[in-house]
Amino acid sequence: MRIFSTFLFQFLFFSGASGSAFLFSNIIYPIQSALDRAPLQMPNMKLNFSEFSPAFAAFEDEYYIATYTEERIPENAKSIELKPSEKEVIKSEATELNIPQMTMRPTENYENLMKISGVKLAPQTESKNEEQKQTTAEEFLNVQKNNPIPPAPILSHYWIQGKIELTEGLAISDPRDNLTVGWFVDGERRKEGRVFHQDGTYELKVERLEGEMIAELTDRRGFLLGEAIIDLDLLRKQRLLNGYVISGVDLKMRPYNFSFRGQTLSVYGPPVPEVEVRVGGHDLRVRSDKKGQFSEPVLSPQSTGVVTAQQAKYRETTLLANFDRELPIQLFPDQFLEDFFNIIELPKKMRTDGVIWGTIKNSKQPAQGYQVRMAQQNAKPIYFEMYIANVKTEKTGIDGQFAFVGLADGEYEIEVVDQLGRTVDSKLAVVRAATITEMNFEVTDDRRVALRPFDPLSLTPKSIEFFALGQNTTVATQTEEIIKLNTYPGPEPLLIHTKVDGADVEAISLASRNKKFQEIPVLNTSWWQGMRAAYSLTPQMGVVVGFVDAESTFEVYIDHQTERTKILYLDSKGRTMNKSLGAKPAGFIIYGVDHGVHTVIIETEHGQIHSEAAYIDGEAVSLIYKAL
Repeated sequence: MRIFSTFLFQFLFFSGASGSAFLFSNIIYPIQSALDRAPLQMPNMKLNFSEFSPAFAAFEDEYYIATYTEERIPENAKSIELKPSEKEVIKSEATELNIPQMTMRPTENYENLMKISGVKLAPQTESKNEEQKQTTAEEFLNVQKNNPIPPAPILSHYWIQGKIELTEGLAISDPRDNLTVGWFVDGERRKEGRVFHQDGTYELKVERLEGEMIAELTDRRGFLLGEAIIDLDLLRKQRLLNGYVISGVDLKMRPYNFSFRGQTLSVYGPPVPEVEVRVGGHDLRVRSDKKGQFSEPVLSPQSTGVVTAQQAKYRETTLLANFDRELPIQLFPDQFLEDFFNIIELPKKMRTDGVIWGTIKNSKQPAQGYQVRMAQQNAKPIYFEMYIANVKTEKTGIDGQFAFVGLADGEYEIEVVDQLGRTVDSKLAVVRAATITEMNFEVTDDRRVALRPFDPLSLTPKSIEFFALGQNTTVATQTEEIIKLNTYPGPEPLLIHTKVDGADVEAISLASRNKKFQEIPVLNTSWWQGMRAAYSLTPQMGVVVGFVDAESTFEVYIDHQTERTKILYLDSKGRTMNKSLGAKPAGFIIYGVDHGVHTVIIETEHGQIHSEAAYIDGEAVSLIYKAL
């Protein structure tokens, strides 16, 4: 729910007198499968108008159900065939919908069959009476008896089934706990599955293998206890599909993590204990335990920021990351780096400069034959052979490793180029003096993320230009339109540029590579012009604008503040306000910020902390949207 925008969702429900039901025509055309065929017996069923969900589901399926709980995966569902002679039309005075309306999901297929059969499809109008509807259906069946249509392969849905396992101490401890499995596309729940608690299994029907399958365990108050997420786009790539049922998709549910967490590891592999992990330039820090594991429950995992890890006898490690997954942080011993610098004969004066160190992997294995480069930079990478640096090599070896050395403080765009010369991925690296910037690429596990640009201050659709780091083209679209991006996994966030039509300034936001659906704010042009005039704001002076959807008040901090840095709080209409008077803010403006990547801290009155990375490049306004 957004503070700045109110959306009115209208749902159309079927209604009728209590106990009233209707019988309807059921046309099922032949379905062909590569497996053995088995007939499916379709009973004549009733649907009550007052049962919206079952009715809606019935219209979009090849078969119809009486109630949701009666729906089951059909036996031999991998191969379903109904011969033309088995088609049937049920005549009833209670029938209220004609056939085109009833075949809502497969309408295109139905209309194609009508054309092939030579039947003219009558227009759907209010004046068409019941007799005309029945005549059209009878005519269709009569033509079919004389001119049967050969079976055509049609898969309008899939059944996904498997086991559910509660792991890592997760358990159902109260009969009122609720375990659900659902299908989500672009952040919207499309279907609800069924869970069989006694068997520890589930069933879920989806129209297509897109989006996510999410299992959630919640308590009686709706508080999330555990979850499991399956990416259906990846499932489609990994499975050989030859029928309706996809079995063995097991869900291992783990406790939902409400904290920033990870592990500190040596470049040699073993964990490094007692490492101080710091978020941005703030005092927010945590120390890893004997196993190298760390956790900070006060910091929300739905955050981004610059993370540093430091331990005696190790070079400090820096990375820009989303915190929505467990974060492994690699540390490099001082002696290891000294040996590396000696091998490549790096001058002494450059050994305290910044270093980028990374690995390219293919299906989680080191990838050979790839190149890395800095966009708009001439820095030459160093590759390795059997983990030994070789300045003469021009591609990754069997270890997949690369490094850039002698780098000044700043932000660098690192690209990965495959054997065909194509750029397959691009990430933003934050480099600091005397630190190692860790950066890893996975070049095969590509995925799609859905982003919806929106104006936090207006519901009026606006034309915008949208560009993501690593993409080849700029997309012209509208706010509230969903944009699908192909990307690759990793903790590093995506850098997104947006510009509203007619505006004289761009906005920069950061998005997660791991979330399938996210909302990206755009800058309201008229609002920005007013603020720019009132406070003499320009992108060159470093501006961060945040919109916050919160039920409680909050404080905002940014790292590396100077005397020039100022913070303004905004109300729900984007006007500046005096927070000291007790009013609850709904946003903020921070200006006078040095260029580079900063970490913004948003702390609620209850002590919960959210952090967000803000990229200041002097040419665009950095935009943040947080739902606390």
